Amino acid sequence: MKVIGIVGSPRDKSNTEYFVQYTLNELEKHGMETELIRLRDKNIHHCTGCYGCVEAKVCTLPKDDFDEVFEKMLEADGILIGSPVYNSSSTAITKALLD
Repeated sequence: MKVIGIVGSPRDKSNTEYFVQYTLNELEKHGMETELIRLRDKNIHHCTGCYGCVEAKVCTLPKDDFDEVFEKMLEADGILIGSPVYNSSSTAITKALLD
């Protein structure tokens, strides 16, 4: 089994990353393969609401790192997403991934 941990904190050495990594380490102790993805190291464009994806069935924004992260999400048996809460919501980079 493979589990990926996605960290949505823009800060280096954040509490969010600590807890996601801690959880992945615990899963490794039980024989699971894990991978940590830091969204702050990725270039993922935010959705502009252009609706180009409705016609094309894929995002029509310029290519970014979304496809790389999404492919890993599809291949994983489990996905752990961690984000700090800023202004009562997840971070902008986490929202960009999920949009």
